[in-house]
Amino acid sequence: MEQITVALIGVVGAILVTLLEKSRRENKEDHGYVRDHLTRIEYKIDDHINDHAVASFDFIKKKTNTKKKEIANGSKKR
Repeated sequence: MEQITVALIGVVGAILVTLLEKSRRENKEDHGYVRDHLTRIEYKIDDHINDHAVASFDFIKKKTNTKKKEIANGSKKR
C-alpha cells in the first residue's frame, strides 16, 4: 500500500511540474512578445517627439531669420 501511495505522489508531482514548466515557457514567450512591441512603440514615440522638437526649432529659426532680414532691409514697421 505504501508503494502505491508513493507512486501516486510521484505521478501527481510529475504532472504538476510539467504543467508549471509549460506555463513558465508560455509566460516567457508572452513577455518577449510584449517587450518587442513596447520597444517598437517606444521608438515610434521617440521619433514622433523628435520630429516635433526639430520642427519647432526649424520654425523658430525661420522666424528669427525673417526678422533679421526685415531689420536689415529696414522694412520692419514701427
